[in-house]
Amino acid sequence: MSNQVGTGNATFSEVMDSTLAGGWRWRPSVALVAALAAALAVAAAASAAPHTGSFKATGAIRFAFTITKGRCDGAPKNLSNPNARPGKAAKGFCFSSTSTPTVHLSCITGEVASIDTISGLRLSSSGTLHVRAYSYYGGNIPAGFTELDLKVRGASASGFVRVSWVDAAGSPSCETGELAFTAKRS
Repeated sequence: MSNQVGTGNATFSEVMDSTLAGGWRWRPSVALVAALAAALAVAAAASAAPHTGSFKATGAIRFAFTITKGRCDGAPKNLSNPNARPGKAAKGFCFSSTSTPTVHLSCITGEVASIDTISGLRLSSSGTLHVRAYSYYGGNIPAGFTELDLKVRGASASGFVRVSWVDAAGSPSCETGELAFTAKRS
């Protein structure tokens, strides 16, 4: 049996030697391209991570908030359960605000969005926070809520605030709808 490859006169060993030799010439280039791609991916991920600092939200509603790094409670899963408790405290990006901007409701004059009551909650690992702050008639009967849906990407953020009131029977009586906003770090 011959060591001939194909119809040429090169032996299998000669073909492998030439293939490996050629391979070593392009491998440093591939390694450089792979390293550059990895560096760009890390930079893109870092720019998408929330930046800390003060933010000013504008749009259908205006308010200020801050994002800090620290230990804060996880957001309660309370979009449909007013009695849900905050999650365990852990390190992460924390939301805080002292804002209570006035909103227009047809059923109540001078109502505010209680964004300040949402302070101290941790953003998810993807930089989001979607939570409701409930107010009560008495006991455990919800009277309404302020809902915040926030997405922070780098030095900008977007989302909406909704304020809703319910009657004593639990039926919605009026709400603002989604008041969309965008925010920039100031």
